[in-house]
Amino acid sequence: MLYDRLIRLDRIENFEINRKAVWGLLGYRFKTTVITPSVKSLVENCFREAESLIDPKGVYIVRKIDHKNDFIKLKNTDVVLRGESMKKLLKDSFAVIFMAVTIGPGIDEKIKLETEAGHVEKALIFDVIGSEAVEAVANSLNHLLDTQARHLRSFLTMRFSPGYGDLSLEFQREIYRELKLDELGIKINEKNLLYPQKTITAVIGVEK
Repeated sequence: MLYDRLIRLDRIENFEINRKAVWGLLGYRFKTTVITPSVKSLVENCFREAESLIDPKGVYIVRKIDHKNDFIKLKNTDVVLRGESMKKLLKDSFAVIFMAVTIGPGIDEKIKLETEAGHVEKALIFDVIGSEAVEAVANSLNHLLDTQARHLRSFLTMRFSPGYGDLSLEFQREIYRELKLDELGIKINEKNLLYPQKTITAVIGVEK
């Protein structure tokens, strides 16, 4: 695990979309809801098309913790971690990973097209598949980082994203700059929301 070096992954291959989760988010319950052949065909067709639209990329950087006090200061960056959520997450950590993954704009564009055409059901299906896809890509990168850490006899904390706990969504802008997400074609608006929408950023602690 290298410190202070931005690592980009132009193609993340090892991920699998949780199909059961997709069906669950669409309101179907295993062994309870009857799925008609037409609905099953619709969802499976959306899956196939979605898979052709996904362009999974990732980026991360590892920073050593300089000191912990009322805030957590990192080495070789001006990014500072504040708040109880970060104190709790990183209480036993000696380093921090900033990470981001995206599946590209294809799904977002497809959702927009289907919505404008009045195909609300299809738009919803693509939205759910996209959400599960980016989560799967994040889990894949997380697994890679965990494997690297274990080789060094270290362990990772849970993944924690801006907008949860008291880690403000404004911190998304700090991660955006730290990871140079503009170079991946990712944009951030005045509300600190990212585009493509199917993008995840997170903080992970590294512990001994």
